[in-house]
Order: sequence, then structure tokens, then C-alpha cells
Amino acid sequence: MATNYELLDQDALIQPAERPFLAALDFGITFGVVWALFTGIMTVLGMNHLVRSFIKFLEVFYPGFGTPLGWGDLLLSLTYGFAHGFLFGLLIGYIYNRWRAPYPCGVKLKRPGRITAKTQPVIISDGEAGGNGGPPYTIAIIANPVLESAILSDDDDLKWRRDPILDFPKLFQAKVACIISSLASSPIIVQDTRKNDNLLDKMRIMTLFDPELGKGDPPDSKNALCLEADYDIVIEPIQRTYKESNGSFEVDKERLIEFLEKHFRDRDDNPITVDAVFAVTASETH
Repeated sequence: MATNYELLDQDALIQPAERPFLAALDFGITFGVVWALFTGIMTVLGMNHLVRSFIKFLEVFYPGFGTPLGWGDLLLSLTYGFAHGFLFGLLIGYIYNRWRAPYPCGVKLKRPGRITAKTQPVIISDGEAGGNGGPPYTIAIIANPVLESAILSDDDDLKWRRDPILDFPKLFQAKVACIISSLASSPIIVQDTRKNDNLLDKMRIMTLFDPELGKGDPPDSKNALCLEADYDIVIEPIQRTYKESNGSFEVDKERLIEFLEKHFRDRDDNPITVDAVFAVTASETH
């Protein structure tokens, strides 16, 4: 199906939303406080000649701590307990975030860095060339370069801004995997798979991650493919722009078509016909 990604087992394809990142610092502090309280309680019990085996265990790891126990040992147990718990919590948080869900969307990218390493579109699936609305399809997954805000539409200097997704290539890679997984779990594609006619095998999937397209102050509005709506916290796709003429609105510019014709071209510099586009954004508010 592809040279740069592979599908996992079917159970992984229907996996729910990916696990969120763990706040490692908060987890470390929490674990440190809990362990400090635990060692403090154990020390108080040890001062009353209880839990002697546990006290001997602490003596091995806490320098300066030991019988006969006093208030100084209690302070040491709280200090050591918090320090060890904090470091252990940080380690757990790091491991969890690093391996929390290697393939959260059921797709493993074999070389994820490749899809964000170039400013030109990268073909990540060796499917057949499609186009013109018929299978096999050519699909473009684009890191949205510029965000347009309808809320700030009265101030042209603030209307467009660089999309934060351009600063998070790994987030873009994860969303590419999710999009591919969504295609792979589509009932239509699954049905065709049973007929030995897997449409995903035939699709040509391309990605574009180009931080240069978001530069400028303000950035080029022609590169804005996502709009922050003013009536809700939703993102709207910008396929075309309109202008008012005699009390009605007419299409002013086919923004998406112009963007694709400019940035998706073959080796002979001919525009590539793209059937479907996924614009990935990391808007802070929408």
C-alpha cells in the first residue's frame, strides 16, 4: 500500500482518541508530595518503634537517616521523599509521553521525519495518480500556513497570522497518521478491500509542510486555508473568497485551487490534480 507507512491490525484501526500528554512536571510534584508524606508517616511510626523493617530500608537509600530517630530524621525523610518521588514522577511522565501511544490512530509512519523535512510536497504513498474526481484519488495533507480570523476582520494587520502548526512538525506527523487511519477505516474502503479492490492502495497521498509559507508580517493571505469563525469556536475551510457586487456576493478568487496549482506540481512543472485536501491547523482558540 505504501512505502512510508503501514497499517496495523484491525483492532488498532478502531482505537479511540489518542492518549493526551501527561504533564510531567505536575506529575513529578504530585508524586513527590505523596511519597514525602508516606515516608514522613513511616518515620513517625518508626519513632514509636514501629515499621522497623521499613526504617532499615530507608536507611540504605537516605544518607544521614537512621536510628535512633528524631525530628531531624523526619525532616530528612520528607526532603529525600519529595526529591526521590519528584524525580521518579518526572521519569514516569517522560516514559509515558514518549511511549504513551506509539500509533494512536492505528497507523505507524515508518519515516515520519520525511514528511516534514522538505518544503516541496512529499509523496508518502505510492498509489496511482488520480484526479478529476474519480478513483484512484490524489489526496493532499497540508500544514496550514496562515490562519485567517473573522473575529479580527476589521483590522487587516491582525486578520492573518502564521499558523502554529508550522512550529510543531511532530504534531503534524501525528495528524497525518490520523487522517490516513480515518481513510483506512472508511466503510467504503473497507468494503472495497473485501472485494480485493483496496482504494487506499491506489491512492496517492501527498504532504506539504513548508514553514516558509507562513513568513511575513502580516503573512501572505493567499496561503490562508483555514478561517477562525466569529460565531463559534470552529475552523472553517477557505476554498474561495468572495466580493460584493451590486448587493450580491460573487466568487473573487479560487484560493485553494490557486494554492494547489502553485505548490503541487510534477517534475515537468505541470500542476498535479488533487481530489481532496486536508488542511491541518493548530489554532490556539478554535
